Amino acid sequence: MLYQKKLFTPISTSSHELKIYDDLTSKRVYTRDQLLVSGNLDGDLIHVIVNHWPSRSGGEARSRPKRVAAAKLTKHLVDSLQVIDPYAKIFIMGDLNDDPTNESVKDVLKT
Repeated sequence: MLYQKKLFTPISTSSHELKIYDDLTSKRVYTRDQLLVSGNLDGDLIHVIVNHWPSRSGGEARSRPKRVAAAKLTKHLVDSLQVIDPYAKIFIMGDLNDDPTNESVKDVLKT
């Protein structure tokens, strides 16, 4: 995550591993962790979840469960933050490899 030190001050960071398995082989599919950064932006506490969800390699339908799993991890992070502060300011950003109307974004994240 890139930021300007004059504008944003990180308070905490954590990396969250996504464990998913290929449906056909049952082998683990290694993918990028999700990064959660909390900090001060212009006097407000914000939380940024940086993502790079699994690609559509092998076709959109076959790879969809991997992105749904990634969305569930993101949703878990959001829910955890909202337990502490229901009005938490949360940004979800990165390469989701899905569109706003796809299941991962629309149904899992409830956007």
